Amino acid sequence: MKLKRKKILVASILGAVSLCLCVLSCQDQWENSQTATGRSTGKNMELTLTVAQQWYEANYAPVVSMRSALDIGGTGTLVKHDWSNGKESRRGRYEVVETPIKTRGNHLVMDPETAQHFDPANPDKAIRNTVRMITMKDIVTQEVRSFIMIFVGSYDYLKNTKNMGRNSYLYRESDYDGAVLFYEPNGEFING
Repeated sequence: MKLKRKKILVASILGAVSLCLCVLSCQDQWENSQTATGRSTGKNMELTLTVAQQWYEANYAPVVSMRSALDIGGTGTLVKHDWSNGKESRRGRYEVVETPIKTRGNHLVMDPETAQHFDPANPDKAIRNTVRMITMKDIVTQEVRSFIMIFVGSYDYLKNTKNMGRNSYLYRESDYDGAVLFYEPNGEFING
């Protein structure tokens, strides 16, 4: 009888441990899927599209002139948010609003290898970059800032991906290969 109770007790403990491991594994998979998408399940609580637009326009002109090193003495490229296509995302203590930017004319940023394969007379649709204006709020410190982010994919990445546009400030495709550059709204380089 004692042996039977011990077997039942051991089986119960093993069953409980197995159940706990299964629950923890499912929870890890759910959390990893949230991280993999780069977005939480809900909308931003504090930095919504409307709040980001109001903050940006209170701190910057709606259209800014972004200068580059190649634009010495020029007027720069006029840049503005495309608020109608903005997206909200959040992760941890950060809430982010990303908007595509509008410019007059087309502008390509590419790495040297991609530039070697680029033919301006016959532009390859696979050669592209992703440029977004980021407005970010740190929920802990309440600091809000805005900057331009440019994804410059490597030639091999651009040849083989259809997901360049899925890369964002809070999420990178697992196979992303290339540079991510950050600029002040006026074009001053921050880092990358």
